[in-house]
Amino acid sequence: MASDCLPGEARSRAPAVHLSDCMGNKCIEGGAHLEVSVNTNGAPKAALTCKCDDQQDGTFLVTWSSEVSHKYMLELKIHGVHIVGSPAPLTLLPGDLEVSRCSLLAPREAVAGVASLVETKCCDAYGNEVAPDVLAGHAPPFGLLLVPALLKGASGPTGKDGRDVEEKRGPNKGDHVDEKRRAALLKKEERANLIKTLDTMSFHGSWDGSRMKMSFVPKEAGDFELHVWCEPNTLGVRQFLPGCPTMIHVKPGRASAIGSHVRSDGASVALLTAGDKLALKVQICDEFNNFVSLASASDMTSMLETPIGQLALIQKTSEKLEDHKEGDKKKHSVAAGSSAVGLYEIASPGELTVKGAHRVSIQLFGESITGAPINIMVAPGPPVYHKSYLEAKGSRQEIDSPIEVILHLLDKYGNRCEQGGVRVDAKAYGSKASEAKVVDNSNWPLMAPFISLPHQPP
Repeated sequence: MASDCLPGEARSRAPAVHLSDCMGNKCIEGGAHLEVSVNTNGAPKAALTCKCDDQQDGTFLVTWSSEVSHKYMLELKIHGVHIVGSPAPLTLLPGDLEVSRCSLLAPREAVAGVASLVETKCCDAYGNEVAPDVLAGHAPPFGLLLVPALLKGASGPTGKDGRDVEEKRGPNKGDHVDEKRRAALLKKEERANLIKTLDTMSFHGSWDGSRMKMSFVPKEAGDFELHVWCEPNTLGVRQFLPGCPTMIHVKPGRASAIGSHVRSDGASVALLTAGDKLALKVQICDEFNNFVSLASASDMTSMLETPIGQLALIQKTSEKLEDHKEGDKKKHSVAAGSSAVGLYEIASPGELTVKGAHRVSIQLFGESITGAPINIMVAPGPPVYHKSYLEAKGSRQEIDSPIEVILHLLDKYGNRCEQGGVRVDAKAYGSKASEAKVVDNSNWPLMAPFISLPHQPP
């Protein structure tokens, strides 16, 4: 008499009970007193109700009804004695998956790059847990999605005519807009429709009894809505789990040398002049380009290699993050906002005083960040008179012969100037001295005025 059936339905899965006399002859009339009882084996009382109907032909039809999936023992007795086959095991299996009765367990915080776990307890319409062995052959697919949280006060960017700006621009006009980021600006109804069409994010799903475990790795930091759904039919219609969406805050991951980069704000540092100070901005990010602060200032090191040796650079945190200019194509998280998360300024302790090739190395955990090392050429500064000096060409000067005097131009740090264009006035004193002539050798590293003195008779 063992039988399996689904809960919530009154069914007679056991054959009709045939009564016989003590000699084994089948009864042909009704009126016997058949007792029916159920051993619930720990299930709630009244979990299973049974009923027997006398067919008045020596048989009884036994039916039962329950909403609780469980293993029961059905007892049939006449005058307190079990009939043959009693007690009989009776198993009620859970019904089909009912998404509205499922429950969701999701984290409130996660870390970019670190796996997070979402659990869904699957139940039927009566709250019985549904395991994959019951759904064998037609276990429904699951999906999940992280969408940037709805911005406060955002009702969607609209034009003067009230139409959505993105709708007016069209999909092929203007810059490409990430669909998930766009959802944070849409109106509530438009946002809900968009979420129904976005592809599920990548995750690893596995069953543990009646629980569907979904492991996913978030990549973007910020505040997000977590949407989890199931498709219990073959029509591809998403049914979102009760409680969705849930809010989840994703923290940035560990600082990464590959994700971190030298900020490009339009100003070039490839060519500097002696007397300038070196100033660079470095944005610290995790491997997914989320802004993150350093746990310790010693995690990042920066050095300046000059023609005369190495120099340690000064590192300090910026208090405010300037807006990214159009030239900066680095992707940044919506969670960064206008804060100075992970923004550092690297500067030389003083003015650069030596001309020539310089090299800036910036390392995070011993590895160069993106954009480093940086090669810089320092040009000499403007010439100054108190550093420049004269040199007579040739060790012996003869009467009635031109005298060449070379003027070496130096900047205030003693660097030789490498180009002309500077006004130099020269004058030779003496009653018979000719006018001095200045020649600018602009392609030389020297300025060379030529002074000609004619022969004076005794």
